Amino acid sequence: PLLTVNVPRVRVRAKLLPPQTAIHALRGYGSYFAAGNERRENDNGNEPYRPVDYNMVPGRTVFDEQLAAESAPDTAKTLDLSWDRMLAGRRTGVVFLEAERVNGDGERAQVLGTQALIQLTDLGLVWKRARNGVDVFAFSHSTGQPVSGAAARLLSDENEPLQEALT
Repeated sequence: PLLTVNVPRVRVRAKLLPPQTAIHALRGYGSYFAAGNERRENDNGNEPYRPVDYNMVPGRTVFDEQLAAESAPDTAKTLDLSWDRMLAGRRTGVVFLEAERVNGDGERAQVLGTQALIQLTDLGLVWKRARNGVDVFAFSHSTGQPVSGAAARLLSDENEPLQEALT
């Protein structure tokens, strides 16, 4: 769900990221929260978040639509966003999601919106570092059962593979 207040129209975009680029998107998304001194310098002390440039996030746009929200003042409206519709039936993936207010003339509004980096998967992982390695356990969220044959990869800070093993 997407909650809107005092927003007549909202543009929702979803970008599907290649799995190998997720680490870089996470690093870029880390700049989403602006430090207090940056907010004061930009004269926007009430807004702790700053948008990530949508075009700088790697991947392919799979959804881009303007949706009607609520035009009555101070009235909240919940827009139900369907993953099946946004991702054309795809069940898994890393998605950069952005929702921005659109002015009445169809132009993008100034700085009012939200963004999220979301991983859609049925897999859950639990890991524990030990003196001689890392133990990784994979399970299905839908069944709670262990998943065998899942590839677990250990990557460097530069996204280079260090180790790989199957569960």
